[in-house]
Amino acid sequence: MKTDFLSFLRPDIAEKYSVSIRLRVDGLCFHIYSDSGELEYEEWFAYPCGVYEEKDAVEEVFYKNPFLAYPYKKVIIYYEPLVYTLVPIQLYDESKGSFWLQAISEEPEVGAEATARRWECYTTELQDNKKLLLSAANKPVIRFLNRQMLVVDPKPYFVDLLLQESKFARECTGRQLSVIIRKNAIDAFIFENGEIVFANKFDLSVALDSEEVIGEIVYYILMIARTQSLDACGDHLRICVDDKRSHDMCQRLLDVASNFFQHCTID
Repeated sequence: MKTDFLSFLRPDIAEKYSVSIRLRVDGLCFHIYSDSGELEYEEWFAYPCGVYEEKDAVEEVFYKNPFLAYPYKKVIIYYEPLVYTLVPIQLYDESKGSFWLQAISEEPEVGAEATARRWECYTTELQDNKKLLLSAANKPVIRFLNRQMLVVDPKPYFVDLLLQESKFARECTGRQLSVIIRKNAIDAFIFENGEIVFANKFDLSVALDSEEVIGEIVYYILMIARTQSLDACGDHLRICVDDKRSHDMCQRLLDVASNFFQHCTID
């Protein structure tokens, strides 16, 4: 199907299709959809070895695959946020977005000038209409994609998953801790009555073996549970798999986490 579709696809008919690009730490996943929303084509592009800057790696992938930059009808870029936080709507000033993120950044001595070069800040509206999720994307990557594809719509990769998790949270009693596992980090969100009340990212030591990574993730889960006063019997833990390649590890993580949470599920 891939070969047939690519032989058919041309720049002059690309405007009939919508595209999503999922940026990951080690590559990008490219999807093409028809007007009816049917998936027509998908492919994973690993970043070339020896290229250490994400922007350079993305540029190399586009150079080798010209069809990625055809003039599509709509392009959504799902990025992995460098940092993010919840901000009350009443206090948010668009011109001061990076200052909120600088305050929680783990990078030492990140000045305003360095931040402006590296971060592209975006806000995501939440269902409670009281808070925004403010996040930073890799600015050189987003700017490159804008030049290649003219009009792109950047979103945190977990934006659709949060809607799903919010629905689960409204249907259960107590609070819900949703932990999303990706290759080099976990993203943790606490829901109360379906609303997000806590959001944070925790980087993982990718050099560790799978059992050590599981131990590291469990440590973060228990730390969050302790600092946020979660109830191991009444509150819920949901482990979400962002990367299918991590599914086996997440099943093992579920087994371990079940020792600490009475209500524990994997999705």
